Amino acid sequence: MKFKSFPTRKDDHIGRKLYHMLSGTIAAYLFLYILDRKQTLVLVALLSFLVFTLDVLRLKIHSLNRRIHKIMGGVMRREETKNLSAQTFYMLGLLWLAIGFSKPIAVHSLL
Repeated sequence: MKFKSFPTRKDDHIGRKLYHMLSGTIAAYLFLYILDRKQTLVLVALLSFLVFTLDVLRLKIHSLNRRIHKIMGGVMRREETKNLSAQTFYMLGLLWLAIGFSKPIAVHSLL
C-alpha cells in the first residue's frame, strides 16, 4: 500500500509534538479538575479500548487505513502506516497510570 510521504523519527515533525502536548495537557486537566478517579478509570479504559480496536481494524481494512491517514496524516509517522500507532500505546500508558498511581503521580507523569 502506497501512502503520501509521512515524516520519520528523524524529522522534526512540529505538528506531532503539538498534538502530543495538547493531548497530555487536556488529559491532565480533566484528571485534575473535572473527573474523579472512577470516572477517569472508566473514560480512559473506554478510550483505550476504542483506540486499540480502531488501530487494529485500520491495519486490517485498507479503506479504513487510507481514511485515517487522510484525517490524521499530519501527526502520523511513516512507521505507523503499517504498525500500531503511538496513540494506542499512549492510551494504554494513560490507563496504566490511572489504575496504578495516585492522581498527583499520574498528572506529573503526563506532563
